[in-house]
Amino acid sequence: MCYLNSVKIVEVLTEYGTMSLNRTFTYLYDGKKKIGERFRVHISFGPQNVIGFVVKVIDSEKDKETIEKEKGFSMKMLREEDIIDEEPLLSPSLLSLAQKVADYYFAPLISVLQACFRRPFRQEAAP
Repeated sequence: MCYLNSVKIVEVLTEYGTMSLNRTFTYLYDGKKKIGERFRVHISFGPQNVIGFVVKVIDSEKDKETIEKEKGFSMKMLREEDIIDEEPLLSPSLLSLAQKVADYYFAPLISVLQACFRRPFRQEAAP
C-alpha cells in the first residue's frame, strides 16, 4: 500500500572499508523515483560515500520525526539521485541463493552479493 506523502523505510547492506558488515542500516526515502528490494543506492556511511544494496523497503504513513522517535535514533534521507538502478539487479531466486550461500559459509551476505555482479560492487560512490 502506498500512502500520500509517505516515507519509505529502507534497509541497506554495505561494506565499510575492508569490513564486511553483516547487518542492515536504516535510511528514509520520500522521493518519487522507484526504489525497491535488490536496488543499489549511494549512501553516506561515516566519512565515506559508498554503495549499498537494498534488502527491504517498508511503506510508512508516518513522518521522519515520528519514525526516528519510535526507532530511537536519527536516520539519513536518501535522495532520488542516490538510487543507482531503475530495476532490481537480481532476481528473487538469485537473492535467495546468495542468502543460502552466505548462511552455509558463514559469510556476510554483502560479500556473496558482490560475487554475483559482473562489475565491481565496491566502485567509488558519487558524492
